[in-house]
Amino acid sequence: MASWKDVFLYAYDAAERMEELSADFAEKRKKRMEEFRTRLKESEERARERLEERRTEREKVREQIRAKVKEQVQEAVKEANIATKDELGELKKIVSDLSKKIDKLAETK
Repeated sequence: MASWKDVFLYAYDAAERMEELSADFAEKRKKRMEEFRTRLKESEERARERLEERRTEREKVREQIRAKVKEQVQEAVKEANIATKDELGELKKIVSDLSKKIDKLAETK
């Protein structure tokens, strides 16, 4: 049978080993958490970069669509022989100028 001294020494050794294992465990946990945080930051940065790339691509596509729609509308207006805003503005100016000339002629009679 073991003496109290042997039991005490065994318990003391066990406590020391548990303390060492606990310290090792804590150190390993700390390293894993640091690695996790690093990977998380890298993932977030990659996600931000991808998001920005998608935004840029989306804007390019929008501009291409706008340009194509504008081109098709202009082509349709031309084919339908419809006056454009600029052409109507020119006609308004001509009509206004003619109205002024008619008014002047009417005054002289």
